[in-house]
Amino acid sequence: MFADRLKKSLLQAAIQGQLTEQLPTDGDARDLLRKIRAEKTKLIATKKIKAEKPLPPITADEVLFDIHDNWCWCRLNDLYNFIDYRGKTPTKISTGIPLITAKNVKFGYNDYSIREYISEDEFLNRQSRGVPRKGDILFTTEAPLGNASLADLKIFSAGQRVITFQAYDEKSINNQLMMFFFLSESFQKMLIENKTGTTVTGIKAEKLKKLIIPLPPIAEQERIVEKLNELLSEVDELAKDEHELVELEETFPRRMRNSLLQAAIQGKLTEQLPSDGDARDLLRKIRTEKAKLLAEKKIKTEKPLPPISDDEIPFDLPDNWCWCRLGEVCEMYTGNSIAESEKKAKYLGLTDGFSYIGTKDISFDSRIDYDNGVRIPFENNFRRAKKNSVLMCIEGGSAGRKIAVTNQDVCFGNKLCNFNSEEISNRYIYFYLQSSSFKKFFVDNVTGIIGGVSLKRLNLIPFPLPPLDEQKRIAERLEELLPLC
Repeated sequence: MFADRLKKSLLQAAIQGQLTEQLPTDGDARDLLRKIRAEKTKLIATKKIKAEKPLPPITADEVLFDIHDNWCWCRLNDLYNFIDYRGKTPTKISTGIPLITAKNVKFGYNDYSIREYISEDEFLNRQSRGVPRKGDILFTTEAPLGNASLADLKIFSAGQRVITFQAYDEKSINNQLMMFFFLSESFQKMLIENKTGTTVTGIKAEKLKKLIIPLPPIAEQERIVEKLNELLSEVDELAKDEHELVELEETFPRRMRNSLLQAAIQGKLTEQLPSDGDARDLLRKIRTEKAKLLAEKKIKTEKPLPPISDDEIPFDLPDNWCWCRLGEVCEMYTGNSIAESEKKAKYLGLTDGFSYIGTKDISFDSRIDYDNGVRIPFENNFRRAKKNSVLMCIEGGSAGRKIAVTNQDVCFGNKLCNFNSEEISNRYIYFYLQSSSFKKFFVDNVTGIIGGVSLKRLNLIPFPLPPLDEQKRIAERLEELLPLC
């Protein structure tokens, strides 16, 4: 995103001294470095820190870029004492002294969504390596490598993968500036060049101590921080705007699609024509046909579906539409489950027969993979979905979310439900099953640990029934508009 790139550019400009004006009154950073080194010597002499092997001089090959005449290059260990708990695993408890780990230290800030603690006794024992203070720099050396932030707690201890940088002379170094420098592309590149490990990469403290960094005079350090804070706050606002825009770009098509589907099933996308007739006549015709099939014993007798109450109706319909139960106008049944061993032994690799469709063979964008290699012989008595039937997952994580229309006769799995009607438009059913109203009905009827909706409950879901000609117009209109989303 542009805000991220801009932030990186600003941090890089800051470390190269390109954000502020250099003033003769600032003095020379070399004098500042001598003062810091003198303070370090004093701390060693008073045994407040340990003596270390002298740092090697900086060579011309190490210098990353040109800096201003009154700046100077130095090594990290010239400026900071390293408080490092690497190799010392803390015992974590539920309350106590806060433990800041690599999970808390982010790119310029601390995240306390994960909180861990150690006992007061362990905290006191760990102080033998140094006492971290509020305002010190926290730096992650591994998983992730190179995050930096300022300590914002008065009392805390750092985890194994976090080094605390504590200035030898707090008055000579602006820790916020150095934190910004650590986050710059130049410094991050040095970290990568000096990292070790393959699966989990990190940097050893001895290498980190020798990394170089530019030191400006203290007056300019403060001016750079002031300028950066001003500019980065504007970048943060830009980042928020970008995030909202991306969110809008991601959600607007979905919201528009949902709005179109909902408008369609409420009769708001198409014109109601007197010539369409009344959906109540269509419903009577469907009920008459069903009674005939029952009399001829072509279908099984079922318990009558109850009439729809006023409390169940979510919205008003056009005058020539009517409410009914989904089970009144649509035949629904689930498919056949096949054990994986049986599938491999009997049906995998067959070239003839019906494609067998499972939940995984339907994508979230309504495509069906008919060439999945599993076929059911034509003479088998597996349940089938006819061409142009609607298949929807009704159980498991994809329940109510995977839905498609078949373009051929298929056999299908037991977590899929076939919706088919000889009297109304299957395309209209397909679009209704994607509407917000149906989704609410579906979610309200989910039961079980795995999560699913039974056929009994699906039969009871209210269904807005338009006249047949309008069903077809609605489907045509949606097929025209939805691709634009």
